[in-house]
Amino acid sequence: MGWFRRKTETDAPVSDSRAAVRKLLAGEDCSALVRDVLERFPEFEPAQAQVLVKDIVERFFYEVMDLGASESYHHSDSWGLARHSLEVAVYALRVARSRHFVGHAAPTPEEQEHRLPRLRYACFLFALYHDAGKVLQAHVVGPGRDLHNPLVEALGDFYDRHGREQCATEWREGRGLEDHVEATPYVIGYLLPPASAGYLGPRIIAEVVEGRTAGARELREIIVEADQHSVCHARRKAEILTATYASGSFVAYLAKSFAEGTKRGKFAVNVLGGDVFLGRRFALFRYPEAVLKLVALAKEFFGRYDATVARLGEDDSGARFFLAKLKAGEGLFTDPHTGLWKLKSTVRSDGQTDHRECVLIPLEHLGLSAETAAFPGSVAFSRLGDGSEVVISDFQGLPAKPVEVVVKSPTAAAPVFPEPKVIPSTLGPQEGIDPEDLVRNLRDGMTAGWIPTNVPQAQVYVGPKTSFVATPAVFLKMRERGLYPEYDPQDRSSAYLRALARLSYVRKAPTNRIVYPIMLGQGSERALKVIKFDTEALLSSPELRARVGLWRDCERIVELPQDWKPGDAVASGGESDD
Repeated sequence: MGWFRRKTETDAPVSDSRAAVRKLLAGEDCSALVRDVLERFPEFEPAQAQVLVKDIVERFFYEVMDLGASESYHHSDSWGLARHSLEVAVYALRVARSRHFVGHAAPTPEEQEHRLPRLRYACFLFALYHDAGKVLQAHVVGPGRDLHNPLVEALGDFYDRHGREQCATEWREGRGLEDHVEATPYVIGYLLPPASAGYLGPRIIAEVVEGRTAGARELREIIVEADQHSVCHARRKAEILTATYASGSFVAYLAKSFAEGTKRGKFAVNVLGGDVFLGRRFALFRYPEAVLKLVALAKEFFGRYDATVARLGEDDSGARFFLAKLKAGEGLFTDPHTGLWKLKSTVRSDGQTDHRECVLIPLEHLGLSAETAAFPGSVAFSRLGDGSEVVISDFQGLPAKPVEVVVKSPTAAAPVFPEPKVIPSTLGPQEGIDPEDLVRNLRDGMTAGWIPTNVPQAQVYVGPKTSFVATPAVFLKMRERGLYPEYDPQDRSSAYLRALARLSYVRKAPTNRIVYPIMLGQGSERALKVIKFDTEALLSSPELRARVGLWRDCERIVELPQDWKPGDAVASGGESDD
């Protein structure tokens, strides 16, 4: 058994444990999952939702902190146990509300109002705690071999008491793959807060723990399905990334590492005394400071897929090895006369001068555009040995203009999931959003995967003739990604709807309204508001339609009249042919 130290350079670095947890939960992925849970408990008042959902998730994250869900199989990275547990809880709740603990499953009004909501909540809660026993398998050791006891104090308190940097984690020797299952009930007893126990009541808790009733067995099956879904999704993602980045081409790591570093503000770009200066063909990286930042980012993102990257030293030796690999892959400028890659630069801007050692990396390997990346000063280069000049015209005499760094999606052999392109509106105030730009962003989100399509609880369902786009969910997702922040997607007369109403391939009612209610099957609990697109126009090429595919259960869609109200009859039938 070997010791290992978790990375401290994560989405939520641990210096103050409570602040780290809240930062992680405020991030895009976790906050979207928590919102998903809250939307599925419409019966909760805001104060009740805070206590029974938000506080529960935050407390659980504080208990397990940055532990992995496994040593090497799935979600083994920092915060893996917390992320995996939340994913399982959300998926289990979706299944519970859509297929199991729904209205028609309760024979009496009392059961429908009291028992079913609590079974759904129990499904969420016990799914969140399903791997809690793993805290007894991953031992956290502090200074003086002080061993964390998860039944006495939260791991966050242990970190704050000792300091995260002074703690290491080791997996219990001889543990079995299923040992944590037997330990989980003991840990749940410690984790279960009074508010949740009070809401569930002793009968529901006893039923779930004993597992003797049909409802309890059903709940356990849901949690197993949700756990397998999360594990398989993580494994598929790891296989794709491993296939993409295990080739040893360090050039492939540059774009994501630089893009994420720029996004986090780790690189000072085009600022005298900063890290990076941009020319027409090359980017100047300060050596070794800026290169070491690239190395650290590459290790964080790709170390688990490439053993060579994982072993890179975070010192000058690691920087030299990284640059040697870039040079071998033609990802680094080399002096044609000496064959050396390190130069001395003199940066001039606004009458000031800065001397430094540097290396040059081609812009295309960083995912940058030559048209938008430019340093408004000038740079002269010389050789380190004799001080003779090296002429690189791409850095000399550049016109002064506002600096705008545009990071493009990296080129890779495997599927790439790019950030959406923010398309600024060029229309007048009366016209709002350009409808074609809006549809392009919709297609990008569908193909890139950040708009859920053709899956349970999706936001887009593609049928043979008609595609159904949920509103305002899709537009809220766009806004989360930085698109059209000036418009409110929940406005009943939103700019999104006004834009789409101008498209010929969006289905319109005689009143020109474009929002329709549909049911995803006869057993649905409530209608879904959608905009109906002509599929061939929305997905404008056979290749695009083949890539996105059809929703496998499109025959379940029941279209409703626009004036349909809850309580009205629902006519059976699939996707309309009109």
